[in-house]
Amino acid sequence: MLRIGFADYYLDNWHANYYPGFLREVISRHGFDAEVTRAFAIHDSPPQGGASTLDWCRERDIVPAGSMEELVESVDAVMVIAADDSAWHEQVAELPLKSGKPVFVDKTFAPSLAAGKRMFALAEEHGTPVFSSSAQRYCYQHIRVFEKLINSIYTVLANRRKYLVCYPALELLCVRELA
Repeated sequence: MLRIGFADYYLDNWHANYYPGFLREVISRHGFDAEVTRAFAIHDSPPQGGASTLDWCRERDIVPAGSMEELVESVDAVMVIAADDSAWHEQVAELPLKSGKPVFVDKTFAPSLAAGKRMFALAEEHGTPVFSSSAQRYCYQHIRVFEKLINSIYTVLANRRKYLVCYPALELLCVRELA
């Protein structure tokens, strides 16, 4: 069984509250042999109040880890959530990125390009597979906005005939100057 651990700044937030259920549903539907088994938060509860780590884990039948080290040692893959503020991703992800185990970092991956580069460099140094993603790219309303934006940009740039606009899977809009 693939044991998945949740690492967060604090666990009582929207993504951490719903991801275990979403994962259990997908795991069950597709017959995967995986489960969210452990969780650890740097802070016990949100600053504005909310469930403690222990209460959060009890509600979801997940075992709380006593430390980030314990979490990383006890699972096969780590999901760094900290979705409320990506400023914490680098701190929360440091040990998982050194583990060599697959790491998912919730969107937004990092608060700056420099932080993102440091995180990918750390993962590469330790042979850790790391990725990030957002379901927003599948949102119909977003796709329509992106298509309109891209068509507008393309119309302007095509007149100059030296630019290429691409948007693979609408995940990334890039404008490249052609030689």
